[in-house]
Amino acid sequence: MSELIESYRRSVEGRSNEELVGAYYELLAKISEAGEKGDRRKLVQYCTLSLPFVEPLIRENTTHPRPSPDLLASARKAFPDLPHEEVERLCSFEPDGSAVKSIPFRIKSIPAIEELAEIWGQEGNRAQLANLRELVWYFPELEPWRKDIEDAERVIELRPRFERFFREHGDYLRKDLPKAFPDIPPELVERIVYDLVEVGVLDTGKQGRFVSIFLKKHKQTGLDA
Repeated sequence: MSELIESYRRSVEGRSNEELVGAYYELLAKISEAGEKGDRRKLVQYCTLSLPFVEPLIRENTTHPRPSPDLLASARKAFPDLPHEEVERLCSFEPDGSAVKSIPFRIKSIPAIEELAEIWGQEGNRAQLANLRELVWYFPELEPWRKDIEDAERVIELRPRFERFFREHGDYLRKDLPKAFPDIPPELVERIVYDLVEVGVLDTGKQGRFVSIFLKKHKQTGLDA
C-alpha cells in the first residue's frame, strides 16, 4: 500500500464521496482562476490541495458493479485492517475469478496533475514529481496522465545539458535550436527553453527579425553542479 495514498485517504476520512467530489470542483474553479491570473503560488497551492480528491473523482466517474451488501459486510469483518475501498476492490470479481466489467474513466483533464507536472519539471523538483508519479501510477484510470509525468522527468534530465550549451555558446537563435539538439524532438526542445525562460534561467532578445536565447547571469539552477 502506498503511504502517500493512505495519507490522502486519512485527510478526507469521514466525508461522503459526493462531498469530496464537490470539494474537488470548488478547488478546480480556484485553479482555473489562479491560472488565468498567472498566480503561480496559488496555482501550486490549489493544485496540491486537490490531489486527495482525485480518488473520489475516479470513483464518481468510473462505473463499477458493486458487490452485494452481505458480501461486503462479510469481507470487512474478515479484513478489518483494510480500508473499505480496498475491501470493495477485493470483492469486485466474478465467480470465475475475472474482474467485473466497468465503464472507463470519463474525465479527460485533471489540471492539478497537468499543472503540477509542468511546474515541478520547470523547477527541477524531483521529490514533488516523484509524489505525483506515485499517485498517477497507483490508479490504472490515470494512465493517460503518465505522459505528463514522463515529459516532466525528461525536462529535468535534459536541463543541465541546455544550461551547459548556453554557457558555451552564448546568444543563440531560437529557430536554430532544434538543429543544435538533433537527438531531441523539436517540441521538447521548445518546451525546455520555454520552461527555463519561465523560471528565469534563460532570457530572450532580438537579433534582427529573429528571437535569440541566452543564459541569465547568476541564474543557473545548479542541476549540473
